Amino acid sequence: MPDIEIGGSGGGEAATPTQAPRTQAPRPRPTPTDAKERAFRAVARGTCLPVHRNGAEWNVSAPPDAVSCRSARAGLFEVTRTATRSVSCPSGTGQARWSYRSAVTGGTTTLCLNRVWVRDYCVLAEQSGDTISSIGSLTAASCDDTRVPRPYNQVVVVDAVYRAPAGAGADHCRRSAQDNRRYWSLLADDGATLVCFRARS
Repeated sequence: MPDIEIGGSGGGEAATPTQAPRTQAPRPRPTPTDAKERAFRAVARGTCLPVHRNGAEWNVSAPPDAVSCRSARAGLFEVTRTATRSVSCPSGTGQARWSYRSAVTGGTTTLCLNRVWVRDYCVLAEQSGDTISSIGSLTAASCDDTRVPRPYNQVVVVDAVYRAPAGAGADHCRRSAQDNRRYWSLLADDGATLVCFRARS
């Protein structure tokens, strides 16, 4: 019986299949990072930051580590809101917006802050004659400071912090009928807190 030949009629060697050259997948570009942006985005709502602002800028360029909101230190702000975009924040007494736009990533991070008032610590004020005309609710100062930044020219002490009664004002800061000291006051927390101030002794 004749042999049966399988294959082409040319009788040559069988063709060897060739493999396409392997190509490497393009490496993804690294995501831009910004250490200051990471510090802003690491801040949690409800925590407190030891910061203050005695002019247009905050005393630090990036948020420091959070501290206890019961910490007995000046310049303490509670973070009431965080956002990874530009948003509006309440702007009443002791309230502020701290926003950072990264030139590296193009992202914006916003912190809404509310002052935590601490008794016996000092803030800056503007005095005209015998009258305190303005108290810097975002400021903090050493009670021994003899030089203060403009526009301030005086240092006052937080004497007490109360739940504000109806019609609250400096007269509510007196501790008794015999208390003849001079007081100044601010209403904070949208009018819910009465902050009393006295002159340095």
